[in-house]
Amino acid sequence: MSGTRPGFQMSRGKKAKTSRLAIIGVDVIKSAIFDRLARELAIRFSNSLEAVYFEQLASERRVIRYKRGQPSRRFERIAGRRAEALDALVYAHAARQAVQINFDQRASELAATPMPMAPRVTGRSGCHDKRLGPKKNPNLFEAKSANPAPLLSL
Repeated sequence: MSGTRPGFQMSRGKKAKTSRLAIIGVDVIKSAIFDRLARELAIRFSNSLEAVYFEQLASERRVIRYKRGQPSRRFERIAGRRAEALDALVYAHAARQAVQINFDQRASELAATPMPMAPRVTGRSGCHDKRLGPKKNPNLFEAKSANPAPLLSL
């Protein structure tokens, strides 16, 4: 019922020098996303997202329309709802499909590559330039108070 177009494919250019377009099967990706959400499968969201994000994620509904007696699955926007989050998730999914990574090969490449040498630490911090005066660059590794604030709070 849904389209046969893949989630991501590059157009076929007639000449080697012409630009190629990325063709995204939006309905196919939306179907996959809606199926995953309905079955509670493998989509992880940050716990810091606001409710507006999830409202936008549910901004469309899947409907079946019949054309010449054949069912056709489509997505229609629910009136008055914004859909930026859903659109962004669809394009992120398509971008992930565009990147082909062989994780086993990449792991062996990383294991074979020697680690770079750590930079040498000298006694000079480079925080003073005679022409500009002293720079206000506190040492990030020193705690200024007894209870320093965390850099990232979750």
